[in-house]
Amino acid sequence: MKSAERLHDLLHSYGRFYGDEEEPLAEFCAAWCEGIGVEEAARRLGADLDSRTDGDLRNIANAKGDNLVLVGPSGAWTLIFQIGGWDCASLVGMSALSRDSGRALSLAWGYDGDETLNYAMDGQMITSLSVTYPPLRDGADPHALDPYVEGLRFELGSGPEGPSLAECVTSALTVIARVTGREIDQERLDGTHALYLMPSRD
Repeated sequence: MKSAERLHDLLHSYGRFYGDEEEPLAEFCAAWCEGIGVEEAARRLGADLDSRTDGDLRNIANAKGDNLVLVGPSGAWTLIFQIGGWDCASLVGMSALSRDSGRALSLAWGYDGDETLNYAMDGQMITSLSVTYPPLRDGADPHALDPYVEGLRFELGSGPEGPSLAECVTSALTVIARVTGREIDQERLDGTHALYLMPSRD
């Protein structure tokens, strides 16, 4: 495992639990929010609080429902994995998770790529950028995350010596770790957390 790709590879090793063994981790959606607990994070996203059960990434694909969030602590922040939806990385979701002077980050991609890192503060989207082409960015302050990118490589397709997709994703996860103070790790990924049903997709 290359050190520059290690966080992507760690996540990829759990990809088969998402229910797609042929293309593990072809879809991914996660968010980190500061200053609110597990139940409050689920409530702000519109989850069914009465549906709460214990779960982990190893059994999430077998849980009932087509749109689920797995919510648990990650250091001083709360980490949300979403399977079957994009609520926690959407503009509405990020606004909800960061309102009342909070902060939130998300990382998401789908089968068509579009790997996007979002950063919100106090209900406002501050930065939204493409992990594979950082010049493509938006938000109230498109360069707010720049202090956290030192030594990291993005921009997929920037030549034979450029970063791989795995390195771009690892770089994005490293930015998130630098903001939140905790890197995603096996202990967090193996942990049992609160599993909630989200509204079904139409």
